Amino acid sequence: MAQPSVELLQALLKLERQIREAPDPEALAKVITVQGQSVLGFKDAVFYSGANANRMRPRAASNETIIDPSSPVLAWIEKLFELHSSQLDSGSSFVASEDSRSPVKNFLPKNVLFIPLHHSKHGLLGCIVFTKTANFSRKEIFLINHVAGTISHALGVFFKKPKQVLGLGITQLAAFISIVVFLLSVFPINLTALAPVEVVSYQPEIIKAPFDGVIEEITVEPFSKVGPGTLIARLNNYRLKAVYDDVVQKVLKAESRISSKQGKSVGQGPQLDLENLKTIMQKTEKRLLQTNIRAQSNGIAIIKSPREWKGRLVKAGEKILEIADPREVEFVLKIPARHADLISHGSSVKVFLDRSPFSSLAASVVDTSLVPAKSDTPEKYYIFKASLGESQTPPHIGQKGIARIYGERSNLLFLIFRGQMKFAQTIFGL
Repeated sequence: MAQPSVELLQALLKLERQIREAPDPEALAKVITVQGQSVLGFKDAVFYSGANANRMRPRAASNETIIDPSSPVLAWIEKLFELHSSQLDSGSSFVASEDSRSPVKNFLPKNVLFIPLHHSKHGLLGCIVFTKTANFSRKEIFLINHVAGTISHALGVFFKKPKQVLGLGITQLAAFISIVVFLLSVFPINLTALAPVEVVSYQPEIIKAPFDGVIEEITVEPFSKVGPGTLIARLNNYRLKAVYDDVVQKVLKAESRISSKQGKSVGQGPQLDLENLKTIMQKTEKRLLQTNIRAQSNGIAIIKSPREWKGRLVKAGEKILEIADPREVEFVLKIPARHADLISHGSSVKVFLDRSPFSSLAASVVDTSLVPAKSDTPEKYYIFKASLGESQTPPHIGQKGIARIYGERSNLLFLIFRGQMKFAQTIFGL
């Protein structure tokens, strides 16, 4: 291996100093993805943090378009995390295979390198994904692994447990907790519930099948922009074309027979037959035009896996996809049945999305359900809807996360014994 130049060593030492002096994880992420680009020679870099390969979250990227929620790159990277979780947990790097790159070949260069950030004490702390047009050389991989060790050490500093601030023994601590519990039981607090949440479109245009048929293709990609008249789906029209061509020939023959008898009396029978054939021709032509399904409004297409629709049978009026305004969104909450009675119209909601778990969005409940929703699990839940608060940027449609819903105010004793109270009400009819 050729010896690195003096300039490269100086740049590497400067980069390591910036990594060690980073005041917080956000600054560290910026140093890795931006400052390290010129030193390590990669094209793009994505920094993920997390102690589990299946639950990592993107923190920063040298190119912000890569971590856009509508980009397929994030889903592809997280899928490879799952496939290679054992390698990442053990601290082994790997290069994405050529076959696995097909979903993102138009978004990323040919070579994609996954470097786990493994700490000797804390274990897996994250992963950095590097991309490059040319192959990564042995020298580049050596330098990247060296810098990764420095990054892992810096991340380990942020994972250290805080020092104790209360020098209390077990007896004093127990007494302190007892006092706190007593005060909480006397003074009222907000009863809260946690529930899965998803960002959905508000009053979207529903695109339905005009009649029974077979989907030939979906012509739009998920979250792509469409406008009035945009072709978004096509039904199979081979049989309709055959019927239309046959009817047209019959109309032409009927008209020819009637025109050949000019000057002679023509009975009502041929005229009626011609009118019936023309009616059938017009109806068939109208259906042929309806096989090309077009959007009626501006927005983005909301559909999952367009290619899976090809060849699928649909009934008249069956929903195919939605056209949504990305600025008009709402939240769908799945409230467990045991907490549904705490929530009412107007209850405050704080939404924590998976893409930005450390920041929240304010919302309020606007629609409640009295009928339990169908679920694959034994536990029942109810569907609630919440609207986004004013002067807040609408999140991307399709994102998921966790919502904290604030119900009525009560004391801690009621919260602790609420289950027993409900049981008593059921048994004794109170």
